[in-house]
Amino acid sequence: MYYSEEIIKKIGTDKELAVRLDKALVGVKEGVVDYLNGLEDGTTRLLYYTSCLTDNYQDVCNKIFSEDKRFLFSLRELIKHRDVILRMIKIYIETILKNKSEEKKENNP
Repeated sequence: MYYSEEIIKKIGTDKELAVRLDKALVGVKEGVVDYLNGLEDGTTRLLYYTSCLTDNYQDVCNKIFSEDKRFLFSLRELIKHRDVILRMIKIYIETILKNKSEEKKENNP
């Protein structure tokens, strides 16, 4: 009787380990797919920068450079002002309250 209980516990433990391994492998797969998608985006961006090597596509090069500069500026501002979401909510609420008070003034002359 004692041996059968040990065998059942061992099978249960092995099953639990197999389920955890399966979940871990799914997570690794998702991470690799996300990484490859990011790598693809970076490669595409780098390919767009090859337009800077030709005279005919300098406008495209300037546009890409301008976009990247704006993106980096935005990142810097996000890092500098970490409470940006709170500030946006505050502005939204203030705007709604201001509009409500203006409507109230218009309805009650």
